[in-house]
Amino acid sequence: MDTTRRNLLRIGAGAFLFPGAAALAGPRGWVKCSDGSWTKDASLCVAPTGSAPTATPTPTPTPTPTPTSTSTTTSTSSTSAYADSLSSTGMTPNKVSWLGHSWSADMGSTWNTGMDYCWQHTATKSRFELHNTTKDHGDNEPSTKRRSELHENTERMPNGVEMWGAYSFIDHSWSDPAGMKANGNGGAHMQMHMPSGGSPAFAFRRYKDGRFLITTNGDNDPTSNHKRYISSLSFDRVHDIVYRFVIDPMHGRLDVWLDGNHVLNLSDASIGTSSPGCYFCFGLYYGGGVTCPIVAEFGNLVFPSRTSLSSRIGSPPGW
Repeated sequence: MDTTRRNLLRIGAGAFLFPGAAALAGPRGWVKCSDGSWTKDASLCVAPTGSAPTATPTPTPTPTPTPTSTSTTTSTSSTSAYADSLSSTGMTPNKVSWLGHSWSADMGSTWNTGMDYCWQHTATKSRFELHNTTKDHGDNEPSTKRRSELHENTERMPNGVEMWGAYSFIDHSWSDPAGMKANGNGGAHMQMHMPSGGSPAFAFRRYKDGRFLITTNGDNDPTSNHKRYISSLSFDRVHDIVYRFVIDPMHGRLDVWLDGNHVLNLSDASIGTSSPGCYFCFGLYYGGGVTCPIVAEFGNLVFPSRTSLSSRIGSPPGW
C-alpha cells in the first residue's frame, strides 16, 4: 500500500462521520440514535458508512438474545497517540510486556522490518493493522493467512471455573467489503486458544460479510467453529464486550454482553478440551487472507479472572 493511502486510513473514524437522523430521548441524559446506538450528545449520532457491510442478520442456532441496556458510544480515533512496537532492530520483539502481562507477539513485524503499523500501543490501548502483503504471515504459515496478534500463553485458564473478561473495541470500515466477502471467512479479533492449537475454544469475530460472530469449539462438539451468534454490528464506533465463561468439554458455559445486550446465553455446551490450559489472545487473525487493510483498536481490557464484571455490563468505561 502506498504512503498516501495508508495515511488516509490512519486519519481515523472521524473521516466517516456525518449527522444521523433525529435522536430519541433516553434515560439519564442519554439519547438513542436512528441506528439503535446510544450517546449523550445527539450531534454525535452517525449513519452507517457506505464501506461498512450491511448484510441482513440471519437466525442464530442458539437461544434468542435477551436485550438489556445499550451503551455504545461514538468515537473518533487517531494513530497520533500510539507508539509503534519496533525495537532497535526495526522489528517487534517476540516477547513484549503490556498492561501488566507478558505476551507473545505474532505478526508481520516480528518477522520483517518496515512494518511499524502491525501493532501500535499506548499504556492502555492497542491498535492492530493488517495489509494484503506476503509479509503479513509467518514462515511456517500459508501465504494467505494474515496475523497481528498478542498471545498471553503463560497464564492458562482453568477448567470448570467461572471466569470473566471484558474489553472495548473499534473496528474500522473495510474499503473492499465485496472482496472480503468473496475472499474467505473473515477473521478473529479475540480467541480463547486451545492448549495445543487448533480452532479456539471460543472466539469473537468479524464474519466475511462484516457481521459480528461468536464461535465455540469443544472435544465433544462435532461442529468445528460452531456459530453461536451472528448479527450486524456497526463499524467505526466504540463497542464494549463483557463475557463470562466456563471451559468444560461437557458442561461449558458462555455468556456474552455486547453494548449492554445479553446476546449469548450458552450452557451445557462443549467448550474447550478435557486437558486444561486454554489461553487468551487478541488482535487480528484472518486465516483466509484480506483484500484491503484491516484495522482494529482495543481498550479497557480486563484480563480473564474469577472477579465478576457484572457491574460493567450496563456502565461501560469511556474510551
